[in-house]
Amino acid sequence: MTRSTRRLTVSPSSTPSWFNYKLTAKGHGENALGQVDIVVSYNGRKFHGIGLATDIVESSAKAMVNALNNIWRARQVEQELQRKFKDQKETV
Repeated sequence: MTRSTRRLTVSPSSTPSWFNYKLTAKGHGENALGQVDIVVSYNGRKFHGIGLATDIVESSAKAMVNALNNIWRARQVEQELQRKFKDQKETV
């Protein structure tokens, strides 16, 4: 079985920065879930991440991974649009 990994590489001048962090309890007692909503800023755009777990550190990590995945997807879409534009330019 092949396992693929995706890596978000950023230059030091364009690292994601925290914009907003919000922790909300979902439920009561020791089985309550902590929901973390974060917004990070990257290259002038804002990306949202969400994480849900019984441990707030875990939910925070999940939210950050979710936000980084959103950044990665946005970059992939941007690169694909640039390729299509380049291909259209070359065929004209």
